[in-house]
Amino acid sequence: MSELRIERLTSPDIAEAMARGMRTAILPLGATEQHGAHLPLSVDSDHADRLGVLVAERLGDALVLPTVRIGCYSDSTAVLQAWRSAAQQVAGLADHVGGHADVAETSIMLAVRPEVVRNDRAAASAGR
Repeated sequence: MSELRIERLTSPDIAEAMARGMRTAILPLGATEQHGAHLPLSVDSDHADRLGVLVAERLGDALVLPTVRIGCYSDSTAVLQAWRSAAQQVAGLADHVGGHADVAETSIMLAVRPEVVRNDRAAASAGR
């Protein structure tokens, strides 16, 4: 199955996937927060969308639920921390990156959604 996000599938597609053994659901979570002048507020949610698909592909028996977009983010949010930890274990990720428009976040956005990166504003927001 090429599309794993249930929001892009029809009900019969989902029923067929379940009949073929899809038994796991991935629930991506992403904060909505600023990431400098050159990136949209959706950076964390966009990362979560993509990571959810990568985890589902790796598991092989999973579909991806619509990303839950958290409106107020705090590094101490237990649910988000638990999700990041689980995603790191399943996907084999290194330490997560911070929420301050660092080079890693900008690079990921250039790979995932290059059309939303405002390169003309990148230098002005470096280090913020």
